[in-house]
Amino acid sequence: MKNLLLLLSIVLIIPASWAQEKEEQKEKQITGIVYATGNKPFPGVDIAKIGNYPSVKTDENGEYTILAKATDTLVFTYEGYYPSLALVSNNSAIAVYLQEELSQKRTKAIEGALGMKKDPLSITYSEDVVEQTELLRGRNPNTIEALNGKVSGLTVRYDGAGNPNSINIRGNRTIRGGNDALIVIDGVISNYQVLSTLDNNIIESITVNKGASGAALYGSQGSNGVILVKTKKSAKSKSQLNSQAYNDETVPRYSKRLKVNYKESTPNYIEDLASVEDAYSQYQANKNNFWGHSAYFVDMYEYFNENGKSAYSQQVFDDVINSDKADYATLRSLAYYLESEGNFVHANIAYNKVLNFKSDDAKSYRHMALINQELGKNQIAFNTLNVVVDNDYMYNQGIYNASKIKNIALHELNNLLQTDTAVNTEELIGVNEINTTFDLRIVVDANRDDVNLNIKVVEPYLEISSAENETTRIGGEMNVLEGLSEYSLRNARKGSYYIVADYSQNPEEVVTFVKVTVYKNYGKPNATKEVKMIRLTNNKKEQIIEEIKF
Repeated sequence: MKNLLLLLSIVLIIPASWAQEKEEQKEKQITGIVYATGNKPFPGVDIAKIGNYPSVKTDENGEYTILAKATDTLVFTYEGYYPSLALVSNNSAIAVYLQEELSQKRTKAIEGALGMKKDPLSITYSEDVVEQTELLRGRNPNTIEALNGKVSGLTVRYDGAGNPNSINIRGNRTIRGGNDALIVIDGVISNYQVLSTLDNNIIESITVNKGASGAALYGSQGSNGVILVKTKKSAKSKSQLNSQAYNDETVPRYSKRLKVNYKESTPNYIEDLASVEDAYSQYQANKNNFWGHSAYFVDMYEYFNENGKSAYSQQVFDDVINSDKADYATLRSLAYYLESEGNFVHANIAYNKVLNFKSDDAKSYRHMALINQELGKNQIAFNTLNVVVDNDYMYNQGIYNASKIKNIALHELNNLLQTDTAVNTEELIGVNEINTTFDLRIVVDANRDDVNLNIKVVEPYLEISSAENETTRIGGEMNVLEGLSEYSLRNARKGSYYIVADYSQNPEEVVTFVKVTVYKNYGKPNATKEVKMIRLTNNKKEQIIEEIKF
């Protein structure tokens, strides 16, 4: 309950009213209480609006009063404790819990986020250049080992057989993920196997990027630093790189027929309908028997909508939203369909109700942020995404999927900033500002979290991008977590990209919908976006659900 109160104050829960722009600009009195460990009232806590000081303090009972607008974000701070953020929205009372801070470095980063001062680490652009003569000096044929001792802070790591297999240049930045530097050869993202077998005689120079500019250039893949290899522009070097990058037998390749092979199946209860009026009568008579069947209400909404009966589809929507029997899978799939149809207002209401079921899931907050962006509520979208990418904060509040969703949310947060320069970014930590320009970005959201769903992307060279092969030779990056997959590629090759869904390990009675969002030229002036909802075919292995031509 403690976590629920705090987290629900982060995200805007929009009521069913569409005319609130003027209300959001009015200041209102916000009251509340701040608690510390053990649910004790916390006196002396500073409360301020982001980007607008001075602050107020809690009294001896932990209570406070402050004037704020609906679009304001409040920050609660006390020395030695993690700061807390709360979006005002339509709340008049906000309760907050503060947790003790264990890391001084974390405090400095938050200070930068609040606009008081920048963390020097967040604006570091440190790099060292190793020329070919230095690589050849030690007569070591392995390029990874040849770098050892030539760059301060660079550590070569070895596998169990004593072979060098990775480089660490920024320390152990996370205990949950990898800490290896990214390898880029002649502008193409590569891997350590290629680097270790590269002939030092064809290398012109190696630039070791130790600062945050690695993430700025290459996104989340470069967050641990980047090894930039520049080779001599000879036919020999290009041939060697191409053969190793694209003819490597260890590269997972797709060997089956590449053709979209899923078929839209129509349920019997839809096929048997005699007329629209008959369908509505049957729906009213049978709806209470289908609450355990998440697809039924989506199918009926779609049926009435496509037959021009908006009043009937609205009734289905109202039934789902107002019922305490609708589960999160039904609400999500209905939200996906509404979003694909451009009905963002109703989709927002559905996503809000999902939050009631899944308030401990970071995906719920991401959905809220993105739908608010579609509604033009960019400040709310930014405030929410900025909390989602704060791993420490989300982890401490018991939100699962926080660490895995961060890379995906970072792309969306920075894309928002690239498209709307009016957003107040005072609370943004500098290291979270990265380059999110992609030729191709694909996001697949599932309506259920309790199914086995393996999403893959087959690239033009037939390499498979998946959870098992997170980075491809042409630079494709796959981020996967429960019910959500993202594929991103900065420099797309011409050809077809296929989305493959393996849905074979699930019971036949379980119906799963996925929302497929395809962005081309993401973050660029000529960006395009296409959203489609797809019903997956049960017990079918590796069904190709979409082809994207680039």
